[in-house]
Amino acid sequence: MAEKTNVPEIRFAGFTDPWEQRKFSDMYVVNNERNANCELGYDRTLSIATMTFNGGNGAADDSLSNYKVIRIGDIAFEGHTNKVHAYGRFVLNDAGDGLMSPRFSCLRPIVEQRYSFWKYYIPREESMRPILVNATKSGTMMNELVPDDLMRESILVPCLAEQEVIGNSLSQLDHLITLHQRMGPIFCFCAHGSRTNFASTLQG
Repeated sequence: MAEKTNVPEIRFAGFTDPWEQRKFSDMYVVNNERNANCELGYDRTLSIATMTFNGGNGAADDSLSNYKVIRIGDIAFEGHTNKVHAYGRFVLNDAGDGLMSPRFSCLRPIVEQRYSFWKYYIPREESMRPILVNATKSGTMMNELVPDDLMRESILVPCLAEQEVIGNSLSQLDHLITLHQRMGPIFCFCAHGSRTNFASTLQG
């Protein structure tokens, strides 16, 4: 691959070095850590699709010890397809140490990363689709990850400093979008006593 293809068109000030091609095998190992000692309870069960705690979702008591432990920074593969993700997607755990169903595949980073960057980068369809087309197979209800195939694939990775700047910027943007969405239904009373849509007032 020519080096120029490793340089994004848009960069933050101060970053000019090309992104590095890194094999998944150099960055991750398959995570099969189990909740053998029931260290974590049902309240720490995570929904992989949303990476939020869902309280166990009706799992049987005797299955708790067989659940996988997913730590901060681990990435889980969610194999359901949709119009955006043709082969499924990875979701990074930034919610906290928790439990996940053993039917899902999970990877654990073995190198230093900035999770704020990987949270947005690892599910990005434009980056991951060429990789997942070679590293997934059709399952009964959803696509399944083939870890050995994934470990042979490579992805472009920026340096830690650039990861941090990109991740922080995306996190701030995400926060502003969420804040704007929450403000939509809020109404306030203006000085003359009429009720006005707060978001419209700010925009206008």
